[in-house]
Amino acid sequence: MKKALLMIMTLSLMLLVISGSFASAEKFTLSVGDSVTFEGRRIGLDDVTGETPIINGKQPNEDNEIIVDGLQISILDSVCPDCIDCEDMCIFSINVIEEESNATVRESNETSVISELSPVRQNVFLVLSPVKQLAKPNEWVEYSLVIRDTHPMPDCTAPEGADCMIQLPQYTYEIFAEAEVGTVVELNQKEVSVGAGEKVEVKFSVRSKNKGVNSFAITARSLSGDAKGRVRGVLVISEESNPPQPPVQGTSFFFGNGFALNNEETQGKLVELRILKKEDILTGKISIGKNNYRIKGIYSDGQTNFEILKIESGVSVGKFSGKADKFGTFLLLRGNLEIDNKILRLTATSTNRLAFREVEFEEDRTEKIEEARLQEVIELKKKARAGKELEIGEETYIRPIKISKEKFLKIIPNPWGKKILVIEIIKGDKVIREEIQAREEKKFQEYKIKVGNLEDEENIELEIQEVEEE
Repeated sequence: MKKALLMIMTLSLMLLVISGSFASAEKFTLSVGDSVTFEGRRIGLDDVTGETPIINGKQPNEDNEIIVDGLQISILDSVCPDCIDCEDMCIFSINVIEEESNATVRESNETSVISELSPVRQNVFLVLSPVKQLAKPNEWVEYSLVIRDTHPMPDCTAPEGADCMIQLPQYTYEIFAEAEVGTVVELNQKEVSVGAGEKVEVKFSVRSKNKGVNSFAITARSLSGDAKGRVRGVLVISEESNPPQPPVQGTSFFFGNGFALNNEETQGKLVELRILKKEDILTGKISIGKNNYRIKGIYSDGQTNFEILKIESGVSVGKFSGKADKFGTFLLLRGNLEIDNKILRLTATSTNRLAFREVEFEEDRTEKIEEARLQEVIELKKKARAGKELEIGEETYIRPIKISKEKFLKIIPNPWGKKILVIEIIKGDKVIREEIQAREEKKFQEYKIKVGNLEDEENIELEIQEVEEE
């Protein structure tokens, strides 16, 4: 996290030491679904909302602290992959302190996020993957729903040192769907059973005849009535959902971000990878911290190995050896990264070519996208204004379709014509196609879209400005 956050955590701990004493303290590293035991009490990372952890059903306060069961939990650090719907892959480092006497800590004004959303949702979490997909009219696409039961597990009563055999209580959930007219959700299962603290995955399919943005909702409710969760998804219907043929210089293999940590998880570096694959040969670039390098390597049946080379001299300065595994809409790359005489453990994710990229407008209302790709779907998100969130269906999506040459009189092919970008703009039930020349701009409702360099199909330059509607 940022240095400011670490300073806050340090000052917070100093104040606690001054105002009281503690019996013990320990650091842990957690990802979603993990739990640890500290002084006989369970601490579990239930879920992640955005990049905010939910631990034992509570969100951190403004000082990144949670008070639960007489424990003060401080969020020290976090690393989340830069991809859509990857919150389950976030890793959090926490410090746990047991209060012994009169230490005073400000507890979050927020009650449990889960209980605020629904008075019966504290016993289940739903994870939809992916949240958004792109398809043609009436084309079926598959989604995955993970139902994670969070009912308390029974205590182990076995003697110390003996294996603990626990019979987990089973909970049955009924699943039902809601969708707009013209959108059909087909559930493969309408009822599932899962043990306390366990999870189950349910596949289902969605199609729609409506062009534009179509939303749906999936609800899972326990038959016992003490658990209920609801998630919402989006199916964007375009006139053309299939990607074009890959460029001749190589196919996009891995475009994503990650982090590399040492064995003690006390030091790390942010990593960005852009890898092309032609047959089994890998080429591209890697950024480690602030340093940029070229890579050259080999891919075979998931095994991914490459050398890290200086850009100018081509001298080898390190290497990577690991494996790329496909999970739904993204690749997960894991392995050992050797650089600067250190061995780090790299974890990185790459969304597929039809993944959604979110662009949120800051105060200046202008966003530059330097490495957009053909067929990539870019969601334009407005910041919440006057406390009002944008409703599903009000989003705007833009999608670069292809690069071509400007035609003479708009009908006759012209090999000397300027390069143009054919772009698809989707909002509500409207799907509009526009042609924008390189280094020119066009306005669509409240957005002005400017196209930059079109020489590289993997690195299309776009500048999107939010303007007032006329």
